[in-house]
Amino acid sequence: MGKNGVKKVILMIFKKHKGMNTLFGRYRGGESIFVTILTCIIISVMGVSLTRLHNASFMSLISSETSMQAQHFAKAKMDYLVFRGYNNLSTQAKTKIDNSDFKDAVTLGNVSTDSSGINKRTVTVSVYNGDEALPRATLQHVFYSNDVDLYVRNDNSPTNSISVGYNGSSLVAKVDGNSVELGGGVPIGTIITWPVSTAPSEKGIWLECNGQSFDSSKYPKLYSVLGSNKVPNYQGMFLRGYGSQSFIQNNGSIVGNTTTVHSSGSLGMIQGDATRVVQGSFSFAGGQDVAPSGVFENLGHQNITASGSTDYGYDNPYFNNTRVVPTANEIRPVNIAVKYFIKAA
Repeated sequence: MGKNGVKKVILMIFKKHKGMNTLFGRYRGGESIFVTILTCIIISVMGVSLTRLHNASFMSLISSETSMQAQHFAKAKMDYLVFRGYNNLSTQAKTKIDNSDFKDAVTLGNVSTDSSGINKRTVTVSVYNGDEALPRATLQHVFYSNDVDLYVRNDNSPTNSISVGYNGSSLVAKVDGNSVELGGGVPIGTIITWPVSTAPSEKGIWLECNGQSFDSSKYPKLYSVLGSNKVPNYQGMFLRGYGSQSFIQNNGSIVGNTTTVHSSGSLGMIQGDATRVVQGSFSFAGGQDVAPSGVFENLGHQNITASGSTDYGYDNPYFNNTRVVPTANEIRPVNIAVKYFIKAA
């Protein structure tokens, strides 16, 4: 309702109540003064109400963002506990999360045993905003005693310490003092296939694997992985698992089952295309030499004299696979082109 609308309503009230009309009517312009004063009061009350409503909406938005941050911290903490495993669970009082205003706490439920003799317990992670009494986020997870314990190094020796914190831009876990980014996706140096020309923009910085050079001071972790400041060049290449293995396969009705060994080249090196050895032979009779080509070769010539005849005939075999299969200047399977990208940061 606008200012003029408020005045009309007040004027109607004023005229309806004869007492007010008589009171203010004693003074010149009394009716207008009354309407003006009352209008100002009502507009002031409406302004205060709107301000309060705006402040409430703003505080609600801030509270929602704070709760989302708390959920993020709770998820990271639970991931960290899963990494430690069932055998390393312990309660934790409210503890400040590094470089943030949040605190987290861990509570352990009672241990129960199922019919298979497997123990389980529910773990609750609570994240608080500062010294608030109630948590902004709560996350629960059931741990089982037969879960795989990830709280070990690659050599199966136990780690000494793990902590989780915030470095101002991302969640970071420290394993024996070494920082490991949480929620950052795959490790630096990971290769992915990508269906379009534009590089991915999520979960880090990605460089196309086209042999380009990069600034090692800008991407030190990638330099550490590759050992140089150039990314691999995978243009026109198929990737192959490093190493070798053998298995038995059928090589046709004549050869039958044989053991075939498949071996890659050196790690990171290009292995040129090749085919298996394809052999063949032919026999003919006649007095003329035949110059075979392709996979055929002349294994020897023998003259045959036919009694009472000097008429020799011969055939000229020719091998041409273009008559029956597609050909190109390379060996390749059916494929679809993609781009390879490497995670730089």
